[in-house]
Amino acid sequence: MENQNTRNVYTLESDIVNYLNIDFESTIDEFKNLDKKLELNTYQIQINEGLEKALSEFEELKSKLPKEQTITLIELCKDNVLDTITSQFGLASLFIDARDGGSVTTTHNFKKGITSNESDASKYHEFKRVQELKGEGWQKYRHDNYDKHNNYKAMRNNTDQIVVDGYTNKKIPKSYADVEHIVSVKEIESNASNHLYLSVEQRAEIASSDKNLIYADQGVNSSKRDNNLKEWLEDGNPEYTSKVDKKVAMKKYDDAKKNENKKRTIEALKKNSKELFQTGGKDAVMMATYSAIGIVLKDLMRGIMIELRLTLKKRGNETLKEIFSRFKIRVEKILVELKSKYKDILSSSFEAGITAFLSNIVVFTINLFATTLKRFVAIIRAGFVSLVQAIKILANPPADMPKDEINYQALKVLTAGLIGALSLGLTDGIEKLLLSVPILAPIISFPLPFGNQTVGDALAVTLSAMCGGLLTTVALYFMDKTQAEAKESKIQIQLMTKSGEMVHIKAAQTWFVLGEAYDDFFNDAKQSYAKLEHTKLEINQSTKQASASVDNFSETMADFGSKLKQITKGKE
Repeated sequence: MENQNTRNVYTLESDIVNYLNIDFESTIDEFKNLDKKLELNTYQIQINEGLEKALSEFEELKSKLPKEQTITLIELCKDNVLDTITSQFGLASLFIDARDGGSVTTTHNFKKGITSNESDASKYHEFKRVQELKGEGWQKYRHDNYDKHNNYKAMRNNTDQIVVDGYTNKKIPKSYADVEHIVSVKEIESNASNHLYLSVEQRAEIASSDKNLIYADQGVNSSKRDNNLKEWLEDGNPEYTSKVDKKVAMKKYDDAKKNENKKRTIEALKKNSKELFQTGGKDAVMMATYSAIGIVLKDLMRGIMIELRLTLKKRGNETLKEIFSRFKIRVEKILVELKSKYKDILSSSFEAGITAFLSNIVVFTINLFATTLKRFVAIIRAGFVSLVQAIKILANPPADMPKDEINYQALKVLTAGLIGALSLGLTDGIEKLLLSVPILAPIISFPLPFGNQTVGDALAVTLSAMCGGLLTTVALYFMDKTQAEAKESKIQIQLMTKSGEMVHIKAAQTWFVLGEAYDDFFNDAKQSYAKLEHTKLEINQSTKQASASVDNFSETMADFGSKLKQITKGKE
């Protein structure tokens, strides 16, 4: 019994091992097939998603194709000319006082006699007068403004018998010494910057400061006179220059010049910052005010022009009352629209004011090195507005705008600004042309109620702005046309590329369909073959069974025959 149980357990374990082995192998095959199928399904899903994405991108590219240009060049000119006239390139330029050298006098311009106000002009005339003083005139000027300074008088009236020579640091008898200006009075007075930024009292204070006044040998003082110390040490009389310790003297000279430059720089910063704030603030207020007026003026002019065209079109079919009523309705509508966008108007005005203020600083900076003419000042200010607008586009573009489009829009703004600014250069020529017409001269010379402008100035600015507007429109029109053609060509290439991509994806989908059809056909054929084999097996089995039955039947018949013979023989 135990042997039987042991045999049964052994048999059971063997069966389990065999079963597990067989099942594990089949499971691996099944998993391999399943993994392949999943991989193919995943790839197929990706192909389908890729096609869907490609179709979406294709339609998006088609939507980006430039639309047909329906607006004509003439219509663009008509709209843009009005904008130009009412912008900073047009009537706005009349509100800002532009003059040669800008609104703040710089040393560069002062030397040339170009000043920005009457006070600086008076300083320049005084500067030129002092430079022409000689002999007794110079001595009197020096005595009245420099020799009376308390420090200078105190050193001259000093009762010490022994003093220190400032050029040698050696002690010498006071009877052999003179009070010496290290930086001479002549040198101080010959400096244009000193006259621009320092009063005569401030210049005398610098000349008589402890850093500039010393005792020096009388012979040295007489030899040096009003000469520059550096130049005198190089080219002066050796009999006296040899009495000077050059190292000590140059150290004293450098310290004195530093003191002079420091005092002048402080006063220059005070004067320039004050005037920049005043003139820039004035320009900012004027431009901000005009900006608001300009928007209102532009909308009103556009509305009036529309009504004028309607009036000409309906000529003879309307009464004066109807015409005035229509104009009134148009103006009321414009005013309502302006009221609704007052925040935008205020924002634009503030921006225009800030830009005007900054442009004033730009003009001042340029005039530190080069003199800007009156018309060039207006050009710089107008061009600066466009520059600021272009920078705004580059710095804060719309979120969905492509980079190349951002750069193009900035370029358009700069181009428009450059053409508009340069058109201001035509103003003087147009004004002279108008003045050359005798019949127009009285009208042209009539003053406007604001500033120092005349009717001629306003007409010249308007006509130059019109020219600028026309040129700007033509330039931008062909820029847009060229850009549109380039953009269209680029998009067409992208469409062709995307079409090729879609063809490949569809081809891949076709292969997947053919593969699935092949798999279905193969599975059906496999099943049919299995059924055929099964039928063949059944037929073979039936044949074997039939053969066995025939054999059995033959054996039975043989036995039956044998037994029948035996029975027959028995009967006999």
